[in-house]
Amino acid sequence: MPELRITTEEAFVAAMRAALTPPPAAYAEIVRANLGLAAVDPDTATEWELGRNQCAASALPAVS
Repeated sequence: MPELRITTEEAFVAAMRAALTPPPAAYAEIVRANLGLAAVDPDTATEWELGRNQCAASALPAVS
């Protein structure tokens, strides 16, 4: 992993920001559900739990 060879914090942060991808379409809904601001039916929650982890390194959406 080339990112592990970066020698300064500033360069590391810049590399991570450059690598960010947009969050998945459901991410804002997932955040709202996790904050207790939205109810989610059990089937949708299961789908989210079983889906790919695309949220870990993506830009954060605004939560309203």
